[in-house]
Amino acid sequence: MSTISVCLLAHNNGRYITSAIESVLAQSFGDWEMLISDDASTDDTEEVVQPYLSDRRILYVRHRDNLKQGANWGLAICRTNAPLIATLHADDVWEPYALQSYASAFSESEDIDLVWGNWLRTSETLQPMAHQPPPNVDNIYTGHNALRYLLRTNRILPSAAAFRRQVATQAGLPNCRYGMLCDREWFLRVAIVSRAARSLSLCIVKYRIHQASVTAEFTTSGKLL
Repeated sequence: MSTISVCLLAHNNGRYITSAIESVLAQSFGDWEMLISDDASTDDTEEVVQPYLSDRRILYVRHRDNLKQGANWGLAICRTNAPLIATLHADDVWEPYALQSYASAFSESEDIDLVWGNWLRTSETLQPMAHQPPPNVDNIYTGHNALRYLLRTNRILPSAAAFRRQVATQAGLPNCRYGMLCDREWFLRVAIVSRAARSLSLCIVKYRIHQASVTAEFTTSGKLL
């Protein structure tokens, strides 16, 4: 069994998913499995992914119906096996030390159930944007202190976080009725059941902002309000 399961979530990300997959293949930590969970893409995502399936660590599942982010994420968690889980959206790109950083953080204590780091907001071409989120610092929290911190700051991103499978089981799966805010609500539930959580000052991922991204959609549509 691998140490870390990578849940790569995709929906019409054919133009970006190559860089996401390549960033996993470039990891300095190699003991991983990856499930590419394609939420009924109507673009060329399936064709782009095919050449990578010769790597036995990589599996691909395409849903017939569009399940939306919460259900797609939940199914990816259920269909993987490793004791640690990390999520990567198909339009984001990990730094090559991302998985090693997670593994090292979890190895600090058996009580650490949730780890998150920082992210760099970039343009569609992965160029850094002028406005960046306030950074997390190196710290260890009890579960309830992690909950308080995340309620106050919302400084956690699915592509920059990892968690133990056991707390995913305790917290329950992401709730679809929260729509694109399902990650916000779910990480709060995970924090509640975590024995301890670890924040990292490292930048884990390049978070791509493009016309179809969640951040761009929320900014222009008013959905966040």
